Amino acid sequence: MVQVLLEEYKADPNKGNVNGWTPLMAACFCGQLAVVQLLIQQDTINVNAKSIDQDTALLVASGAGKEEYSTFAINHNTKISSTSVFEEISAGVYDSELYATYAVDTIEDIHKMYTCYEKDIANTEKTDKKEEAPLISCKSSILKLLLDHQAAVNYSNDDREGLTALHLVANSSIPPFEHVQILCDHGAQLNQEDKYRATVMHFAANRPSESNWKLIKLLVQLGASDDHYNSAIRVAIKMGSVEIVEELLKRDGTKVNEVFLDSYETPLVAAAAVGHPEVVEALINHGAHVNLSGGDNAALMMAARCGHPEVVQALINHGAHVNLSDLREQTALMVAAANDHLSVVEVLLKNNADVELKDRYGQTAMSLASVNTVADTVKKFLEDWTKKLKA
Repeated sequence: MVQVLLEEYKADPNKGNVNGWTPLMAACFCGQLAVVQLLIQQDTINVNAKSIDQDTALLVASGAGKEEYSTFAINHNTKISSTSVFEEISAGVYDSELYATYAVDTIEDIHKMYTCYEKDIANTEKTDKKEEAPLISCKSSILKLLLDHQAAVNYSNDDREGLTALHLVANSSIPPFEHVQILCDHGAQLNQEDKYRATVMHFAANRPSESNWKLIKLLVQLGASDDHYNSAIRVAIKMGSVEIVEELLKRDGTKVNEVFLDSYETPLVAAAAVGHPEVVEALINHGAHVNLSGGDNAALMMAARCGHPEVVQALINHGAHVNLSDLREQTALMVAAANDHLSVVEVLLKNNADVELKDRYGQTAMSLASVNTVADTVKKFLEDWTKKLKA
């Protein structure tokens, strides 16, 4: 039908709807590769036409997420209804026959593929199906096609968020690594910022997950920098990846003692909080200062508070002051005792932590253990330790 409209009725391939969306944008959104191919061959086609919201076909293709939607539908045994689209066409939502055609063909095609399923999308329940589902859309091919026909790979919708195609791809709930590679192969700038100064790395690091983690690894390999809020290294620390931490620090070792602006933690303090001794070792080997405080906490204090005895020992081995105190004059021993972390208390005492020290309120580790812990295990251990010292 699209071909008939173009050839016999001389339909304008650049005519947009009320929102400025062209048939090419619409076809890209629905993953209609055949329609994209047909439209892009037209002599008058404007690949970089902009909608009212300053979107281009490439931005639409990058952010459409049709592959993820199709995977979801297949994995959830979903019946897809085309009723709403037909109603929109009848109501005149689409401004031209050519614009409407892409939607009818796409929705009908998808609908036919799911006629065997009985569940409505609003009441979908996930099945036990675990194998990788086939993808309906041809997003990778569409991206390549647009880029091969001079789509502006680094164009950003500056009147809105300032997003590029790469930002939109990285922000997908299921990061499509192949799409990132395609955009980079066509000259996408890895470190281009949006209006909030976020780069593709920050979008990838925004939702720590296994798939986003793989995307971060790819971006690092491609040469993306991490120069704002240290977002990538924070995710690497949280995930416990020594490999990526070291790779990021090799690129810019000056960041090893930089404080995260929103939490006031240093990378070492963050690693101590999550309890990854290998990451702690890597950070120290790259110059992290073991006694540098992030906010009110040095790394030793944080490890003691969070109950990570291996990290506590690693920090002490690298010169952490065992009796270092915070603004309340509490030591790591006091914090560990107050939080009922017996294994940390044992490590600290074996490394000469002073059990008699008092905070600014006159509390010792033993008195804090008595007040704050449910069980008496830590208190009894401290009492026995004190008796041994006095014997």
